Amino acid sequence: MQQILIIDPDNDRRRELLRLVRDLDLEPLAVDDNETAVKWLRPAARDTCAVAILTWTGDESARRLLMRLDQPEWRDLPVLILIDDTPFTATAWPHHRLRTLCIDWADRSQLPEVINRLLAPPPPVSRNEEPPYRPTILLVDDSRSARLRFQRLLEREGYRVRVADGPETALQLASREPFDMAILDYAMPNMNGAGLCAALLRLEEGHRPLCAILTAAYEDRLIQESLDAGAVDCLFKNEADQLFLARVASMARDVHMHRRMRRKQQQLQGILASVGDGVYGLDGNGVITYVNPAVSRILGYPEAQLLAGIKPGDLFQVSDEHCLNEDSLGDTFETTFLRADGNSIEVELTVQPLEIDGRKEGAVIAFRDISERKLLENELKWQATHDTLTKLFNRHYLEGALEAEIARQRQRGRTSALLYLDLDRFKYINDTIGHGAGDRLLVELADALRARVRQTDLLARIGGDEFALLLPDIDREHIFAAADEYRKLLEEFLFRFQGRSYNIHGSIGVAVIDASSRAAGDVLSAADLACHIAKGKGRNMTHVLDNEDSRQYMDRELGWSRRLHHALRHDTFELVFQPMVALADLPLDEAPEDAAEFQAWLTGHGDGDGTLYECLLRLRDGHGRLISPGAFMPTAERFNLLADIDRWVIDAAIDRLESAWAAERPLQLSVNLSGQGMSRPDTLDYLAERLRRLQAPADSLWLEITESCVIRHLEAARDCITDLREELGVNFAIDDFGTGYSSLSQLKHLPVDVIKIDGQFVRDIESDPTDIAIVRSIVQIAHASGKRTVAEFVESRAVLRLLQACGVDYAQGFFLSPPRINTNRPEAPSLASRHTH
Repeated sequence: MQQILIIDPDNDRRRELLRLVRDLDLEPLAVDDNETAVKWLRPAARDTCAVAILTWTGDESARRLLMRLDQPEWRDLPVLILIDDTPFTATAWPHHRLRTLCIDWADRSQLPEVINRLLAPPPPVSRNEEPPYRPTILLVDDSRSARLRFQRLLEREGYRVRVADGPETALQLASREPFDMAILDYAMPNMNGAGLCAALLRLEEGHRPLCAILTAAYEDRLIQESLDAGAVDCLFKNEADQLFLARVASMARDVHMHRRMRRKQQQLQGILASVGDGVYGLDGNGVITYVNPAVSRILGYPEAQLLAGIKPGDLFQVSDEHCLNEDSLGDTFETTFLRADGNSIEVELTVQPLEIDGRKEGAVIAFRDISERKLLENELKWQATHDTLTKLFNRHYLEGALEAEIARQRQRGRTSALLYLDLDRFKYINDTIGHGAGDRLLVELADALRARVRQTDLLARIGGDEFALLLPDIDREHIFAAADEYRKLLEEFLFRFQGRSYNIHGSIGVAVIDASSRAAGDVLSAADLACHIAKGKGRNMTHVLDNEDSRQYMDRELGWSRRLHHALRHDTFELVFQPMVALADLPLDEAPEDAAEFQAWLTGHGDGDGTLYECLLRLRDGHGRLISPGAFMPTAERFNLLADIDRWVIDAAIDRLESAWAAERPLQLSVNLSGQGMSRPDTLDYLAERLRRLQAPADSLWLEITESCVIRHLEAARDCITDLREELGVNFAIDDFGTGYSSLSQLKHLPVDVIKIDGQFVRDIESDPTDIAIVRSIVQIAHASGKRTVAEFVESRAVLRLLQACGVDYAQGFFLSPPRINTNRPEAPSLASRHTH
């Protein structure tokens, strides 16, 4: 049986206490002095002691006893302190302990009830529910009998009470320790309760209790004076105890609610202070009411609090029409803020409405600095439309400009011209003095051409040594002369390198753009054909395409069309396979730099004959040679054969997958889908049906769609990708990411599993910090949204190491392996072209 410890030096009182607790289911243990009790309260006795009753003696031994009861092993012991004639001076002690009460000796008859209350287990508190709070009350009255009466009354209800015999003592206590509530007698000498209330409310923050005035008389003047001083209620000494306690309970509820609100506010402020985004609040008039520290850090203001009371538009927000606009609430958009130093930054802004009782009372604004991301996005957009070497426009941009020019000339009925420039001796420069010299030649020639063109002309680099020049609004009879001037420029151009001079000339083909022109691809093909004819005349020539040339061109196109139809019917297409190698665990510091040696080393490390390959299409001619898709895919696109070719590739890849898995040889293949195929419901239906019958794991097949295809066929692409991913578990990849117009912020929303980073960001990553930053940003955003990354066109070990440092998951390129005839045979790469798409 557990024990009840009774500590009292008086024999008569000990006997009385033993009599009062005899009916409790506890074994009494009585000691006659505090020192004996201190010695008995050793840690080993904790398991046997259930409760302690002590009579307050006020001497040093009593304080030592309280200190022992404050030790960690005794801090949860229920304690009842009986107060007789000796003033209880350790008034703060019960407030710091749970399950601790003080009662007057005169109320000892209530001892069994009080002990049972102390021993009762506290009600269970759920994880989300805060524990019950017992308010602390400062009771001030110059009458000892009134103090004792109301102290006993309040403590029986579980309140923690400190008493003071006058205003001076009360102010000293309140300035040292905080109280939740104060009950103040009105009629006291030197200062009445109303004056004391006003004085308490002038104390520093955290020491201002909720005050009520206690009075024996109901007088309007007294009540008015008390309320004017800041009291929240008036209590009356002659009212029933239950009514008095009901008024106090109402005040306690207000205190509890205020504490909860303050705690939540502190939690919220802690959260807001820790987040990296800037957050500020606006009232209904658009005035700042709160800012978190991140606002100061992002905008450069030394004291964020100084922003309170100011409208954002008056200081840092360039445009604030969105912030309280009902249509914008809850939206995220981009805008510009001004820093304290006057510099502008790009930010992403989210506006959340603030409603109180159903009324809009302002908004909470969260923003983040996206300047660095915008710089990278702008660089990404620039690289999507420009050639990084010469800084000229690229083929992608030229095609868009051509479409616009064709549409314009259909309306105006005039003529323009497209010049196709191809250098005749560029390969000689590359082969004899190196690729570095070739790059320098292209840059210098681009500068020379740029200096010659009119402001309305458009100059682009569209291939290795191929340039295109769009001449708007030029009369037909002047076209040849204008084009031949550029041939002469090439003929006269002198390239100097390492003390030697080289003559560079080229051939120029011209296609006329007029009301009969159909599409950009047709115009480019016509100019390309004209350039081939010019080269056939002996090079360093200019040729303007005429009707006879077009007839011969169409004959050639029809020839390719017949070959493609024959290949589809007689299965003379062929797949070759280029591996995608996982980078995470490759010890690249140990790897050789020579490509052939590296590929042998890779095989020895278990990755040279990996299980993940991209399927690349080839056409086998009558002599058994493999023809690269660059030779026949333009014709296939013009004759709308790409969807049929997609079906052939899907069938061939799935057949290869099923054979490998049936032979217990795990394999993953990645297949390219064309824009034509993605836009045709019958092709998508065929793909879905074929996948449903797939006799291999669904995630063993990756389907690649170019970024530009997703943009052009956005809705169809999204629907198809979503359906196949959710229903069948197929992986989707965005190919050539960075060549379209996607921003980095859109990357995370693309419904795909893999991002293939375009080779233009990979080739020069060793020498271009911008490419490194773009690749790293793409990888970080992809990984944050659960996507994997593949870097294409890897051509050296140094590039591989940089990609590995950026966190790229897979690499693909000729340095790792050329395309292979078989997925399990790394030999015989020479049959595959270096053009991998």
